[in-house]
Amino acid sequence: MMKQLELSLFLDSFLENSIQKEIGYLKMSECVENLYLKPVLKKKHVESCQHSIDLKKCFLESNITPSKKTYGTELKFDKWMNTNSILKITDKKRMLNEIILAEEKCIADYNLLLINKDLPLSLRTIINNQKKSVEKSLIELRNYSLLEGILF
Repeated sequence: MMKQLELSLFLDSFLENSIQKEIGYLKMSECVENLYLKPVLKKKHVESCQHSIDLKKCFLESNITPSKKTYGTELKFDKWMNTNSILKITDKKRMLNEIILAEEKCIADYNLLLINKDLPLSLRTIINNQKKSVEKSLIELRNYSLLEGILF
């Protein structure tokens, strides 16, 4: 069983990545000119914002106190996306591939979180629903990426 402090550290890192993802999608949506990619990135930003809000609300309802002490623990997740690196990419196909990789990391971390048996049911439900949402948008991104490869 995971101790409460460890669970808090784990969730802090997860929430931090969720917030960074929402900021990343906002920055990308503001910088990208592509007529397809821009609305997709805006949609991903809104989705990521909602995910962060839902996580924060559920933490409060579950009496999970953010620890803000993710240092010195192996429970910290790797960063899902490096927005600054993605924004430097000028090739639309490469940019899309980097976004897809970020979403794949995100899903992998959702899976890691769902393995935890100490997760409150309300949080498990939110995490599972968010994972399904990210999986759905990942399919859309992959389909568009394939279409791009065929058309251009």
